[in-house]
Amino acid sequence: MIQKPNESRRRFLHTLGGAVIPFPALWIAKRSDGATGSPVGMGKSRVVAARKEGLLQPSTGIDLDGLGKLLDEAMRALSDKKDPIDAWRALFSPGDHVAIKVNALGGRMLSPHPELAYLIADRLARAGVSPTRIAIWDRSERELVKAGYEPARFKDKAVLTATDSRGIGYEAEPEISGSIGSCFSRIVSHGCTALINLGVLKDHDLSGVSVAMKNLFGVIHNPNKYHFDVHKDPYLPDLCLHPYIKNKLRLNICDGIRAQYDGGPSYSPKGAWEYGGLLISTDPVALDSVGARIIDQKRIEQKLPSLRDKGREPVYLQLAEAKKAGIADPARIEIQEVSG
Repeated sequence: MIQKPNESRRRFLHTLGGAVIPFPALWIAKRSDGATGSPVGMGKSRVVAARKEGLLQPSTGIDLDGLGKLLDEAMRALSDKKDPIDAWRALFSPGDHVAIKVNALGGRMLSPHPELAYLIADRLARAGVSPTRIAIWDRSERELVKAGYEPARFKDKAVLTATDSRGIGYEAEPEISGSIGSCFSRIVSHGCTALINLGVLKDHDLSGVSVAMKNLFGVIHNPNKYHFDVHKDPYLPDLCLHPYIKNKLRLNICDGIRAQYDGGPSYSPKGAWEYGGLLISTDPVALDSVGARIIDQKRIEQKLPSLRDKGREPVYLQLAEAKKAGIADPARIEIQEVSG
């Protein structure tokens, strides 16, 4: 049953005991543009496509053990490390404050699975990051609850919070980045030194696809201002080039366990399918490029017009590469396939 917003907030706060929402242990003293810089280079980018049959069980839900093993294999493939925890250590240090930005707009059926967010927090903790320094968040508590993100699920693993949680909010003054003029969530400006972008593999009626880059609209106060013609305008690349994103974004993970090839961004059973896997990269542009090709291939299999023929080809990807936000050219993207 979908709860009313005030009921969702009361439930959220009651489960937390009112103590964790502002995540004071995660909060850093002043605005930070990030200290380490983005791992994205402009030579070639690697995207890992990891798939396993049976991740989504009709009776029991997510196969947590199978998903954990798949995540580990994907991180090995991304980093060439033998130990998957070493792959996490190569990207995150114990001194980091890590914010995992989820895309909870799709509700329980088309948001990143909470089980995956749990596993990411678990691997960060194994790599030495204290759970008090790990936040799982989106723009609103109500959307998190509707997507199945219950605070008790993440007890002792991470802080669950939102931009609209008490004591957080957006910066008072807008930041300019190219065509973007927006106030950023204080989780990004004050609350973290490192970002993980946890999106969904889905079709989008305006941007063409929503894989990695589109999820980052959730860090600003006015994303609706930039939705018109977003598939061909520079809004997404310009947002990704702001120092809060460019210098803090360490890893992009796309949940494709259940994906959508048509009818997005909201969940539509007619346009959904079980891709049964994850896409992972340090480069959000490359991840979007690979995700868009997967969605287009599925549309062709279903005898639907391509994204280009529908007039919503994600041209922003070429703009992003021209602006040096990442790699969009398939010839410069190395795809590592992993089977679970």
